[in-house]
Amino acid sequence: MEGQNISIEDLRAAVERNDQMIQIKLAIEYLSELIDPQYRDAFREAESRARTVEDMKELLELAKKYIAQQTVMDLLGISV
Repeated sequence: MEGQNISIEDLRAAVERNDQMIQIKLAIEYLSELIDPQYRDAFREAESRARTVEDMKELLELAKKYIAQQTVMDLLGISV
């Protein structure tokens, strides 16, 4: 972006995209501590490969779903 004529809209979009990536990355980092260690590295690796906000959002949803499933399974005494 250096040396280019960048519109305010383009700048706003880039800043907003970076802001979302930062917020989602922090959420995933926090949630990864609640993920079973045998899957934790897989989530962290997927996070490091994610390149778009959509990828990060999908990973965040998967992490939340995984944690919720593990909680319910623990409460119900289900082991897989």
